[in-house]
Amino acid sequence: MLVRPILILVTGVLASVAGMMTVRRFVPAEKLIANNDYVSFTYTILSLIYGIYLAFTVVVVWQQYDGAGETVTHEVVLINAVWRDVEPMSHEDRNRIHQDIIDYVNDVIVSDYPKMEYGLESTSNDKYDLIWTDYFRIAPNASDLRQVTFYQQGVLRLNEFSIARRMRILASNSSLPTTMWVLLIVGATGTIMFTWFYGTRHLSIQIAATTLLSAVIIYGVLLVSMLEYPFGGVVRVGEQPYRELLNIFQARVKIELAEK
Repeated sequence: MLVRPILILVTGVLASVAGMMTVRRFVPAEKLIANNDYVSFTYTILSLIYGIYLAFTVVVVWQQYDGAGETVTHEVVLINAVWRDVEPMSHEDRNRIHQDIIDYVNDVIVSDYPKMEYGLESTSNDKYDLIWTDYFRIAPNASDLRQVTFYQQGVLRLNEFSIARRMRILASNSSLPTTMWVLLIVGATGTIMFTWFYGTRHLSIQIAATTLLSAVIIYGVLLVSMLEYPFGGVVRVGEQPYRELLNIFQARVKIELAEK
């Protein structure tokens, strides 16, 4: 997964150095040095503006990524709570809801995650709706305060779970507008190209400066691209919390069957 970003980074740095070498080949260093004051002034302003914009963009996509991770954690916690809330119900109702929850979590792993990688809509509606349908079929014993209390609590948990699920789906569709990407790419290109028009007496110094600067800028842009879609790319919010929860549920079912 890291091969592509590394190739882009290396190619971008080499292209930047090649561009600088081309300018130095056709423009004498003396002429470039004569314009250093003007180029330096302009470049300082440009790099400051672009640096702030790049930092702002990284923060935006990081907040989206971090929020998606929190949403997944919240949904997993609520699913586990719903599992617990049906424990006091009848054996038939409890087993039915537990199986619905297992099917839903498995569907999130198998179906949802591959489709959410680059902002595609989740398709676990059938499994999700079945939990609600079967939960409505539960008829708690009115004289059993424990069943009534847990049933009411379970409905509240289901409502919270519905919100968390929808937030996860919305988070998978979060991305930067095209206009922001245009400024990000154009700004990076312009900032790197400005290093070509500096003049130094020693070419090795300019090569080192261009290499370092282009590497930092290109890596920053790549970081934005890797964080843009929280559920896709190199850096992603994985399905591991759901897998762990599914393993826990399946282990509980095995224990219950063994105790019979």
